[in-house]
Amino acid sequence: LVIRCGSAPCIVVDKGGDSILRISPEALVSSKIIDTTAAGDTFSGALCVAVSQGKSIVDAVKFAAKASAITVTRMGAQSSIPTLLELSTQD
Repeated sequence: LVIRCGSAPCIVVDKGGDSILRISPEALVSSKIIDTTAAGDTFSGALCVAVSQGKSIVDAVKFAAKASAITVTRMGAQSSIPTLLELSTQD
C-alpha cells in the first residue's frame, strides 16, 4: 500500500502490514515550491514507470517522490513534469 500525503512523507506499508516506511520528498529537492499543479499525477505516473521497470516498491516510491518534488518547483502541468533524463541526472 502506498499513501501519498502531499508535502508530508509518503507511507509505504508491506503486504502483511508488518513494515511501514515513510519516504520524505523534502530531502530530494531543496528548491522552493512554486506550483503544485500535476504533482499528484506526476507521482502516480512515475510510480507506474518505476514499477514497470522492475524497481522495488520502496525504490519506485522514492523515484515518484523525486519526480513529484521536481514538478512543484515549476509552473504549469505538462511543462513541469521532469523527463527520465532529468530524473537520472538529479542524483
